[in-house]
Amino acid sequence: MQSVRQDIRYALRVARENRWSTAAAIFALTIGIGATVMMFTIINAEMLLPLPLNNAARLVRVFETAPKRARTLVSMRDYVDWKHDLTSFDGMALFTFSESNLTGSGTPKRVKVLECESSLLPLMGLPVIRGRNFTPQENQPGDGRSVMLSVSLWQSRFGGQNVIGKKIWLNDQPYIIVGIMPDALNVLGESDDVAVPVTFDFTNIVNTRGFERYRVLARLRPGVSLKQAVAETSSLARVLAQKYPKRNGGIGVSAMYLHRWMSYDVRPALLILFGAVCSVLLIACGNIANLLLVRASVRRREMSVRIAMGANRWRLVRQLWTECLLLSLSGAALGLGLAAIGVYVIKTVEASHLPRPADVALDWRVVAFTVAVAVASSMIFGLAPAFSISRARANDALKELSGRTTESRGHQNTKRVFIAITAAIATLLLIESGLLIRSFAHLSGIDPGFDPHHVLTVRLALPEARYDAAKHPGVVGNFIERLRRRIETIPGIQSAAFTSNLPLTSSQSDPILVKGKVPPKTWWDTPMVRVVQVSPNYFKTMKVPFVAGRDFNDHDDNNSQVVAIVNQSFVRRFLTGQEAVGSVVRPYLPMILWFHIVGVVRDFHQGRIDEPTEPEMFTCIIQQEQTQVAMVARTSGKPLAFVNSIKKIVHEADPSLPAYRVLTMSQVLRGQMGWRAFHTSVLTALAGIALLLAAIGIYAVAAYSVAARTAEIGVRMALGAQRSDIVRMVLWGGTMPAICGTFLGAVCALALRKALAGFLYGITATDLPTYAAVIAFLIFVSLAATFIPALRAASIDPSRALRYQ
Repeated sequence: MQSVRQDIRYALRVARENRWSTAAAIFALTIGIGATVMMFTIINAEMLLPLPLNNAARLVRVFETAPKRARTLVSMRDYVDWKHDLTSFDGMALFTFSESNLTGSGTPKRVKVLECESSLLPLMGLPVIRGRNFTPQENQPGDGRSVMLSVSLWQSRFGGQNVIGKKIWLNDQPYIIVGIMPDALNVLGESDDVAVPVTFDFTNIVNTRGFERYRVLARLRPGVSLKQAVAETSSLARVLAQKYPKRNGGIGVSAMYLHRWMSYDVRPALLILFGAVCSVLLIACGNIANLLLVRASVRRREMSVRIAMGANRWRLVRQLWTECLLLSLSGAALGLGLAAIGVYVIKTVEASHLPRPADVALDWRVVAFTVAVAVASSMIFGLAPAFSISRARANDALKELSGRTTESRGHQNTKRVFIAITAAIATLLLIESGLLIRSFAHLSGIDPGFDPHHVLTVRLALPEARYDAAKHPGVVGNFIERLRRRIETIPGIQSAAFTSNLPLTSSQSDPILVKGKVPPKTWWDTPMVRVVQVSPNYFKTMKVPFVAGRDFNDHDDNNSQVVAIVNQSFVRRFLTGQEAVGSVVRPYLPMILWFHIVGVVRDFHQGRIDEPTEPEMFTCIIQQEQTQVAMVARTSGKPLAFVNSIKKIVHEADPSLPAYRVLTMSQVLRGQMGWRAFHTSVLTALAGIALLLAAIGIYAVAAYSVAARTAEIGVRMALGAQRSDIVRMVLWGGTMPAICGTFLGAVCALALRKALAGFLYGITATDLPTYAAVIAFLIFVSLAATFIPALRAASIDPSRALRYQ
């Protein structure tokens, strides 16, 4: 312990004597370790941290697979067959998510609803906070008017008071509060405010084998592996495909651990970002290693004297490693604080799209990881100097230091290797960020097909109990038309319309049939079409031009011919060689009317902006009455300035109707690119840091090389070397390692192209202009970093330089 304390005191003294280089090393480590710890904190929460459930390791999501569809929802009929026939699971539960209007206490509120089987909470090992769970009888038709509240809704809406047995209204239907459900239910993938029993009512068409709207959670039996369960589900899928070829033909069944399912979408991006921050840390370590090699060259006389006086070589290595460890621990302490700030910022950025943002926190795993990174970093950048000293021989070193101050060739080669490595890593990160930037630029340049500027969107959900189009035809259409006309009377509102699905959002897809053509043999052979209900004036409000035909009008009501408008992709796909206007089509479902096409509009992005436009059919919302609607209003000024006026009119039209999810269309468009923007910006920032650290390292090595070779340069100039020769010599020696590293980084980027291909749009992972630009830029940066030391070398006075010899 006495020797350890001596090592620490000596390391602190060395740090004080070299305060500027010590500060630079700690700064680089703070950036590198801080970024690494920040990303590990996110990965720890999203991928490593166990779910807060007693049997989380055995919980799996069971899902259907189909051609060209990686994962799909499940029909209720298929689930019943699974639950009856599968033996790999000792429990299964059906659930889905929806939304409802909450009334009956306070202002109307739109809430997220978990519709679940009574077995869900016991399956997850979760008790209710207060009250009771649902009973199996409540999952049967006519007996499902119970509701459980989330803790957050219970506290915010009811102040945490005893509400068991009290009544609330969801979509104008009375429900009795029977319990308070735990927050851990959020691990199912979406947050929820209330839970209601899912009803196994097979007279409802949405619960037949043709409709996929449910999700399934199951628990593996003890001793059964996931591989065995997947094999059994696949076998059952083949049986169902033979039994129901029209509906289940081509459908498979698979399973995935719940923990992996939750992070499935963000896992690749998180791993890429973690690799990027580790690369930045390696660059920082490489720069510090070069710094310590410089120190080792300066301190060779000191170390040689110690060896000559009998110092143990291991003792010297330990002393030097203690200095490195103090640097790392200092950088780790500051980096931990930097990581805490970064985690706070990322958790507050909506574009991060993290599945479990509440779990992202600095815990003991993060602290242990930080200490491990600090120790590993000290070994990485302290290894070369320690190895150099351990090989020193006292007599040779003292003879060498008696006459001149140049560093050994071994030190020079080692530093060149570190420069090449840092340049390679910086090149790799710059190529990746360059590809993402170009991809994002392509994505941002896509014409959505409509004008998103000055458009306000507001969601409305009409309770089916009062707006039942089956019992009262026209009730929805009349309400929407009255509301639309009243909104258009607001000064500054140019036009308003309604739609069942906003552009750039997912919408229902249905198989389609064209009258006069042979229908396909099975459901899955039938081409899919997006079907959206819109009101008159919708295409005018969104500024989508017509190619042929007309818009919907006031005459398109329940007493007139059922009409539809299609896009250009629909015409190209289904009506080749036919006149589009006047053609007759219908969804491939029983009891659905034929639609007469009255217009064709230009293609616009109804789905994701990074996906090609698909065949789409727009039906009149007055005829095909839809209770879940979104209002779009084109304004002459800032759209958000009209929110209060629109909400007031909605409240006057129906006081129990909440207006929710108020966004501008520009915000909807930005939300489409949120994760890409987040991923691109983070990787670009890391690439910029890597470039800065690499440039500093190249400059530092070149500057020290000039200082160490002052006498040699003086001799060369005394023997007739020109200043231009000296500049070329320094530039060549300083930039060659960086240039070699740059091409090595480009080769590594090519090797990793498949990992990045899924994040790109409009370009390939082998985009030649990006590679060429990055390589040229890195060569320019290395030349610029070496140019100042080269000029300094060319200005050396030979007479003064020879005094060093």
